[in-house]
Amino acid sequence: MRSGGWVSWLVVLASLSAVPLRGETVIEAWRSPAGMFAGPTDVSVDSSDGSCWVFDSSAYELVHLSSSGQELLRVGNFIVGAFISASSFDGSCWLGGADFSHISADGQVLLEGGLGPTVCASSYDGSCWTATYWGPEMDHVTHLSASGQVLWQSEQYSFSLPHSLSCNASDGSCWVADEGHHEVVHLAENGEELLRLGLPHLHALGVSVDSSDGSCWVGGSWVETGHLQVLHLSENGEEVGRGGYLDVIEGTDLSASPSDGTCWIADRWDDRVVHMSGTGEVLWESDRYIPNCVSANTADGSCWVADAGNSQVVHLVIARPALSSGYLTPTSGDTSTRFTWRVKYWSTANVAPTAVWVATRLAAGGSPTWRQMWALEPSDTNYVDGKWYTYTCYLAAGSYAYRFATALGSEWAYWPQPTGTYASGPTVAQGNPVALTGGYVTPATGTNATNFTWRVKYWNSTNAAPDEIKVAIWFPTLKTTYWYTLYPYDPTDTNYADGAVYQYSRKWLPAGAYAYRFAARQGSWWAYWPAPAGTYASGPAVNP
Repeated sequence: MRSGGWVSWLVVLASLSAVPLRGETVIEAWRSPAGMFAGPTDVSVDSSDGSCWVFDSSAYELVHLSSSGQELLRVGNFIVGAFISASSFDGSCWLGGADFSHISADGQVLLEGGLGPTVCASSYDGSCWTATYWGPEMDHVTHLSASGQVLWQSEQYSFSLPHSLSCNASDGSCWVADEGHHEVVHLAENGEELLRLGLPHLHALGVSVDSSDGSCWVGGSWVETGHLQVLHLSENGEEVGRGGYLDVIEGTDLSASPSDGTCWIADRWDDRVVHMSGTGEVLWESDRYIPNCVSANTADGSCWVADAGNSQVVHLVIARPALSSGYLTPTSGDTSTRFTWRVKYWSTANVAPTAVWVATRLAAGGSPTWRQMWALEPSDTNYVDGKWYTYTCYLAAGSYAYRFATALGSEWAYWPQPTGTYASGPTVAQGNPVALTGGYVTPATGTNATNFTWRVKYWNSTNAAPDEIKVAIWFPTLKTTYWYTLYPYDPTDTNYADGAVYQYSRKWLPAGAYAYRFAARQGSWWAYWPAPAGTYASGPAVNP
């Protein structure tokens, strides 16, 4: 079993791990520096703290890494280690093979000498299951206590080439991939046989149990074709998912991810890492790696990879988005009120969203109107801590409801939950549907040869165009005001509910200090900028 745990780190490395061949976004949270490993062949995550144990078969060393990749421990002089398995029960690690050992988190040898190249630590009680598919004790499955006492051992010939083991952290049971008999076997903590399922067409090479529901993933090569087949079985042996026919003859390692019901696969033959859904759909795959082993973090769905072919270890993180803390202000008003929606976007992989949207609809029902939101602080790129997105607009009279959505590649997130749920508000009374905002003149200073431009944004909650919109310019030399008509800055922009910019330009102004104000009319409604009506803004200053 490749078990995992919560990883609480700030991801500062957000480079793409590979060119994704599918829609899911996966990045490298960490990659071992050159020279750190010679030939890492096995990895196993400790679910208690998100750390990872690595066996470097070329250097004959066992290395313990923190969740962020910092080296915590390095123990050497092992002859060979076929498998390793971390125990979240006590932070220790079991090493199978000729140098069968039990190593504490601080590097103390708790036990050495025993049975089985294949080991699987039980995070249920700190014990360990072992299996032998070669040597004098061949074809045995054994359950050992943390101190090495034999708690149970299978009868002779009940297994044939038991190639892989996986323990359920919730009940202490163990699944066995029995390659020789073309079977998978589910054993209770005391060794009682709960299920023996024949898979006559499959060389069962790998198993990994999902402790959240007791289901089990089985990987192996198809007898007739030699192609890799991955099966997802329920606790009682019913097939709930299937994937495969990947170009592989044999040799695979897989690790269930209970956080989302998926599975990570190290396709050793075709040099790929694959992420598969519970039904067998390939969510993501990369041919950048030459993997020997994968280990999923059970809490966050990330994956550690022993990339033996490239002499490195990598930590892959799924860039899944999340939304929280959505709100509206104010919760009521009239058609002249500007309503603001805000929501916080999160990404544990520190990846920006494709987009964030807010949907509004009448509370009584009907089709929603979707509007793209904008970053409240564009310079804030720390999505791990959350980043606020905002949208502001006017609304026609009525009672509304709203919800938020975001996308990151093919991954979606919503607020409120569950998907499709709406939050109440705002309540909008009938009022002035017309508003003017953001008026200015540019440049602020110049000469009588300068072309000055006045601009203002016109809003209408009923999406009606203005009947007239003008700028009043006060001439200091004449001591009087003249009104001029503004025209659309972008004639194709007719979405007045989102605001449309109008402008007026002229030159040859006599020297002096000018002032200006805007007014707009739609039907019987008027709006002014600056407010209240009759107020002037300063500018421009025209030099001789």
